[in-house]
Amino acid sequence: MAGEVAPLSAMAGYELPSEDLLQLPPEGQGFYMSQERMEQNADLLESVLEDFGVKGEIIHVRPGPVVTLYEFEPAPGVKSSRVIGLADDIARSMSAISARVAVVPGRNVIGIELPNETRETVYFRELIGSAGFRNTSCKLALGLG
Repeated sequence: MAGEVAPLSAMAGYELPSEDLLQLPPEGQGFYMSQERMEQNADLLESVLEDFGVKGEIIHVRPGPVVTLYEFEPAPGVKSSRVIGLADDIARSMSAISARVAVVPGRNVIGIELPNETRETVYFRELIGSAGFRNTSCKLALGLG
């Protein structure tokens, strides 16, 4: 009958396919942003925010293959809604297509995500082969893109 699910006992000996079935990324492929470049971008972002009357400092930079997250700690008295409302102005001033700005839950920082100049391809094999994916305690881990 269509839609029937096999009992778990029938799946007991099933082994997941190996990640070796998936294509490896091309040689030399990989994301890298120099420390100097990260510091330059962070300084520029701080300067842009200061131009809009928002004081604070970038305390951490998390580069990724497509976007870079800047963690901005606002000075005392600066409302997060003020910074969030500047998303379009930040993007324009940073010569970026867009900017995502939001409070980082559980921390006293505002996350500002800006797209990288060059986007790197993230291969599915890299996702499912990562330690974070393999060692997750989730019942059903997904790699989305």
